[in-house]
Amino acid sequence: MKHPKDITFDIEADGYLHDATKIHCISISLNGLEPVCYTDINKAITILKQGDTLIGHNIILYDLPLLDRLHDFHFAEKVILYDTLTLAKIVWPDIFNKDSSLNNLPKKYWGRYSLRSFGYRLNMHKGEMADFETYSPEMGEYCNQDVRVTNKLYLMLREVGISPRAAALEMGFAELASEMEMHGIHFDIDAALALYSELLKEKGKLLEVVESLVPPKIEELRTPKYWLDEETEVQYSKKGDAPIPVRKYLTRGPNKVRITPFNPLSRQQVAAYLISQGWKPKNTTVTGKPKVDEGTLKSIRGIKGTKELASLYRLSKMMGMLAEGKEAWLKLVRSNRIHPHLNTIGTVSGRTSCVRPNLQQVPSARLPYGKECRQLFTASPDMCLIGADASSLEVRCFAHYMSKFDSSEFAGEVVSGDIHQFNADLMKCDRQTAKNTFFALIYGASYKKIASMLGIKQAVARELTETLFEERPAMRSLINSIKRAASTRGYLLGLDGRKLIPRSIHSSVNLLIQAAGSCVSKQAAVNFHDVSVRMGWWLAGTRLVGFIHDEVLIETTEEMAPTIKRGIVGSFVKTTRDFKLRCPMNGESKQGMTWYDVH
Repeated sequence: MKHPKDITFDIEADGYLHDATKIHCISISLNGLEPVCYTDINKAITILKQGDTLIGHNIILYDLPLLDRLHDFHFAEKVILYDTLTLAKIVWPDIFNKDSSLNNLPKKYWGRYSLRSFGYRLNMHKGEMADFETYSPEMGEYCNQDVRVTNKLYLMLREVGISPRAAALEMGFAELASEMEMHGIHFDIDAALALYSELLKEKGKLLEVVESLVPPKIEELRTPKYWLDEETEVQYSKKGDAPIPVRKYLTRGPNKVRITPFNPLSRQQVAAYLISQGWKPKNTTVTGKPKVDEGTLKSIRGIKGTKELASLYRLSKMMGMLAEGKEAWLKLVRSNRIHPHLNTIGTVSGRTSCVRPNLQQVPSARLPYGKECRQLFTASPDMCLIGADASSLEVRCFAHYMSKFDSSEFAGEVVSGDIHQFNADLMKCDRQTAKNTFFALIYGASYKKIASMLGIKQAVARELTETLFEERPAMRSLINSIKRAASTRGYLLGLDGRKLIPRSIHSSVNLLIQAAGSCVSKQAAVNFHDVSVRMGWWLAGTRLVGFIHDEVLIETTEEMAPTIKRGIVGSFVKTTRDFKLRCPMNGESKQGMTWYDVH
């Protein structure tokens, strides 16, 4: 066989990454030719090892790690990976908007990046397959069609063109995310069970309080409780239960009564109670019903039980994450480890999202039960955790872009002192107000929104904002420049050259800064992994075990911890050169035994 330059492939297995026990077949296309399906997995692996480039859809986070887990497959370091799922997300971040104009794409696939969705878009419908337990010829053809769709998608991506910098970053980070998922993070099961028991007791106490807020609903039904034979004083549940001669002499008893206790976990019933007490709903759900959640309940004043109801809703959410929900931690833990799946491009800005479980939803340590939840995620025995993130990430990203307008004056203040105090002095207000106003402007907030956030009058919010703009005219120039580019071009260019599609003009500044922060954090993680392999830290057991928002979690030994702390901070510093940043990046790191200890 001639040495193939490009190999496009797809696998079919009997389950998800951590559950599958068997790979049924591998479909392979050499240099874009018609695919061949192999049920001899070892033969297929031999062919895969001959490729210069491996092409596939979600191969980094599924196919390749599953081949590694079940067949110990490793590709050579020189091999180039081309994951069409990752790269399609870079090229078409606004794919949902494009999908709405397609007539042949079912609505449930709008905005999705699955091969099935692309099959519709490319007029190459991949068909249906329900049984993945055993191999069948239909499965083989299904696998072949996946490869045909991938080949066509690959050619389209090549024609459209991708920023090489963005592609390199996202492919490298996707490989790292795959490694993190396979390794997982240690989870304290005993402590989790103890916490669940504590939450159950607390929930019981709250239910006793809130269930008494509304009397039970009593309804008289049309059906009698019984039919009475007055002569014998015998009661019959149904008239038909009595002997036929007696039935015409039976006396109807009182009607049955249905008693429905108040259910404080029913949003509809809680809304009805609140409205009966004078509450006027401000927000509604997508179905038009009053929105009742923890935040809403906390904002209500003067109605009995709202504080307890808010606590109950928070408890219920915690219990769902911990033990009761579909993706509960105690349901997903395997051998004392949890293996979250990182969607490496989970938002339009390129920031990540997380599923199975979603660790980005774990409450911060400042919130109720945040500390207890974060303490469940620990270092493995004889290891410790290092937590790290960039110092003042969004401020430094903003300063990078602002440097074009003020010759790096703002950037100099950022790295030399407390920028929020600098702004407070200029605005003649307290530091927290200055900080909140600054970020509100980055996030695209209006004067009205800023006033609401700070609890001040709208005129005062306008005055604060105008003062900041007057003292920092380059800030206004940058914001106007970004909005103008978003309006005229319809897109912005990120740090790594990717196109960013704003959903609205007022959100364009936030999009650019969020995207820049995502690039820096991902690049720092990749930098650290590279230096970890090069310096032998990886061989000594050091692993990245978490990437939550823009924060990094590393597991290492106590002895290596000081070196690792310096290494991850240096990885953030290196992003200054990686992206030619006009405001230098720096990082912060902390050592501990649990997630709570280090963030």
